[in-house]
Amino acid sequence: MLTELLREIRKRPGIRLPAATLTALEAYLNGLFEGIESASAGQLPTAETVELWNGFVSYVLESYSPLPRAAGWRRAITFHSFDDASALEDFFELYERYLRERETHDATPPQTPPPEGKV
Repeated sequence: MLTELLREIRKRPGIRLPAATLTALEAYLNGLFEGIESASAGQLPTAETVELWNGFVSYVLESYSPLPRAAGWRRAITFHSFDDASALEDFFELYERYLRERETHDATPPQTPPPEGKV
């Protein structure tokens, strides 16, 4: 399985990696092996976890809505952030905002792109 996966990535890295770099491959493989370890320990994501994540992704994409949905959540946040480092903080701010709004009223996306201080 691993050899086949690595050969697929080598042929078409853009399908699984955000960038054709060794750093991106390392992050992908670390996530893969962490997922395998969690699954073997019986810690699979629940339907509630998947629903929460899918709701957050929709919230992000709707928050930055002239961007096409195909751009993806990461690109939407990065596009509206000052740089990649601030995009990470923006991700967490958006996630916390989503959770607060979800608790109070089903997470309606804001009308203006959050958070402040972006280009």
